[in-house]
Amino acid sequence: MYELDLDELTDDLVPDVTTDDINTSPSILAKKLELADVEQMDASLDMEEAISLLFLIVAHRPDKAITLTTGIEELGRNEVRVKGLHQGVGVVQALWQSFHQKQHENHCIAKICEGLYRMENHQALERLGIPPQEAEKVFENSYLDPWALKLYMRCRETTLKEQKQLEENLEINTRYSVLEAQLLFYISEHKIKLEECHTRVEQLFTQFIQPPLPSRVGGGGSSTQYSRGPGFVLIINQKQFYWDKSNPESRRGRDGCGLENRLGTDMDRDRLKIAFTYLGASQFRIYNDLNTASVDKALDDTVRYLNEKSGDFSWVCVCFLSHGSRSVCGTDEVYACDSVPLDRKKILMRFADKKSLPNFEGKPKILIFQACRTMEDGQVPPLPQRSVEDIQTDGGYKTISIDDYLECSSTIEDFVTFRSTSLGSFYIRILCEQLMKEGHQEDLNSILITVNGKMKEIRDYPSMPTYSSTLTKKLYFQRSKESLIRAAELIVHDANFRDTYHSFISDLSPHNNLD
Repeated sequence: MYELDLDELTDDLVPDVTTDDINTSPSILAKKLELADVEQMDASLDMEEAISLLFLIVAHRPDKAITLTTGIEELGRNEVRVKGLHQGVGVVQALWQSFHQKQHENHCIAKICEGLYRMENHQALERLGIPPQEAEKVFENSYLDPWALKLYMRCRETTLKEQKQLEENLEINTRYSVLEAQLLFYISEHKIKLEECHTRVEQLFTQFIQPPLPSRVGGGGSSTQYSRGPGFVLIINQKQFYWDKSNPESRRGRDGCGLENRLGTDMDRDRLKIAFTYLGASQFRIYNDLNTASVDKALDDTVRYLNEKSGDFSWVCVCFLSHGSRSVCGTDEVYACDSVPLDRKKILMRFADKKSLPNFEGKPKILIFQACRTMEDGQVPPLPQRSVEDIQTDGGYKTISIDDYLECSSTIEDFVTFRSTSLGSFYIRILCEQLMKEGHQEDLNSILITVNGKMKEIRDYPSMPTYSSTLTKKLYFQRSKESLIRAAELIVHDANFRDTYHSFISDLSPHNNLD
């Protein structure tokens, strides 16, 4: 294992041409950087992010950079070995120790902080006193090598499929999994400069991989993808329904009461929370069993909050889990728990219309509806004869023969969607699985196509999801070490709860005696 010489690294951090401005540059931080701050920054970086940070800061010394990134990939975590220390340290700590109390300290700190900014690690910067709304101004004049920054931005926008094409065209050593490490090896092996590497990569993208897209304004990020960052998630989960005889719009179910209860929907709610926690959602509002007035208030409160706190979030997702139908006029509807239908389009427009959410203009708004879309007076034929008897629909059943928002529906118009009373809906389960598997490295549009393909394979309970979009860029989510830990904690808590619940139900069964 390679051990880093801190004195050598100091020279790598200092520009080839020094100026009085660099020698005497003031600190961008209001406080002195301490070891505890450095350790917190390292704790926020996983293996891929550590390599990205090294690339941004040390790529102009490719031989040194590739040696460091090789060690990180071999360990599979943010750790480098330093001469004189018995244990490894994180990348930020290694960099910090190399320049601490030396001439260029302020300049080197600025490079690390800008690296975190370019990687959209806003939480780490906020701990240092640089909030997101100020960071853009602080780093308006970049401290980083311009060609390293351009190559990094290209790496960040590259999908796994495009990375494979790049590997083939450049004949890159695929020993490395992180694209920045592959490019460092390529630069070192071919003895070329960063500028030349950037030129070759862009030529390949233009000619073979991805034609250039027109530049668009809004939402931060780049011309081809939205800014990655923390998100806000609203989940309205309708499980228990009743008939409100005082409201003429309230629908009566087959038993003369409200609509049928939606058993299994709590699984969908919990899966969505885990998946979006994993992908960087920093705040959730989750409501269960809201009547018409409460739904209206929850939507109003959320829109008002997002307008006030728009700077805290890069995206918003609204999930509505309920029964659904289509009116005789063709209006898509979802139901409040008092069995009153609500116009889906009106819910959508509260978030998609920039007049309603002006401060979120240019940022992606995702709306997910788990609900049927059949005509309200449609007949319900019997389900397929199967041993799995806990499958229900969120509406009448019908056999299938065939400014920056994205609306996802669990089924196409005039058809139903299926939900297991014990395992939750097929659509939400598959969607969450794909989000957790690919959300940080594939764009959302590609993920939804994969979801559609997997849903098509469920032949006994046919239901085809659909989505409509006015997104103008690719949408990727941001996974971090912190979000991974939070999601893992939710999974463990959820598993423990369900084990206890099933044990409790088992104890109440007729096969067991109660004292």
